[in-house]
Amino acid sequence: MRVLLSTYGSHGDIEPMVGLAVRLRALGVEMPVCAPPDFAESLARVGVPLVPVGQPVRPMVHGATEGCDALVATGVMPAGVWR
Repeated sequence: MRVLLSTYGSHGDIEPMVGLAVRLRALGVEMPVCAPPDFAESLARVGVPLVPVGQPVRPMVHGATEGCDALVATGVMPAGVWR
């Protein structure tokens, strides 16, 4: 069986898919993960193939936090729009 897992966002969005991918692999399922290119190393460390999609997330999020003591956001777009 081959399953494509797809997500876009920060670590909080990606890591659950990585966990699911690792578990599916243990069950004999092929499961590439479609995610931002930022996560290539994280996925490679656990042997999960990446299908890169979209722009890197880090530059978009880091620009939003300048001058802030905390960042509370849902998804990527709210953090990235208010640079």
